[in-house]
Amino acid sequence: MSSLDMVTLNEYHSIDDFDSKRREAIESLLYSDEQFIYGIDVYDAILLTGKRASKLVLTDQRVIEFKRGFIKENSKDYSLDEIASIEHKKGYVMRKITLQGHGFDEDYQTLEDFGRQFVTTVREQMHRNEEGLDPLTTADIRGEEGDVDGSGSIESSQSVSDGSGKFGSLKLHVVIALLTIWWTFGLGNLAYGGYKYYKFKR
Repeated sequence: MSSLDMVTLNEYHSIDDFDSKRREAIESLLYSDEQFIYGIDVYDAILLTGKRASKLVLTDQRVIEFKRGFIKENSKDYSLDEIASIEHKKGYVMRKITLQGHGFDEDYQTLEDFGRQFVTTVREQMHRNEEGLDPLTTADIRGEEGDVDGSGSIESSQSVSDGSGKFGSLKLHVVIALLTIWWTFGLGNLAYGGYKYYKFKR
């Protein structure tokens, strides 16, 4: 069994989702006018469990990296105003989040769905800050209010984490190929891939 088979990571839609010690520690890091929005575990240890995982926490003002160790707590933060780029890269099991800005370039590994959701949520909150809109809510993140429309909620959780990627689902590509490749020479796959990439960029 590989170490990845032992990974147990979580996501947090409320600060109350953390255990009491971590909740108190994270609350102590927040400014008086700062609002918790979303958090995920990130991979940083062999035979990792949720209790040992570092956390990436998004607020309406910052991304905070937090780890509560056996002896001490460690944290660092990145203002949303200073983040120049946040991206995700899909791997076979894990997803890498890359966070870049003036003076920092950090990589974090997490589970596939959490990585895409976190990046999408950070981007949406940055957009809301630029537009002077209210912070994201749990309902927005869970997709209960539909697609991003520039003034409303984040895209639905299904579209965020369906695993299809830029060019669509591999399973659907195989089906299209089996049904059409004998007479379209792969044009059906190209058309489907182009359509999914267009939706992904939107």
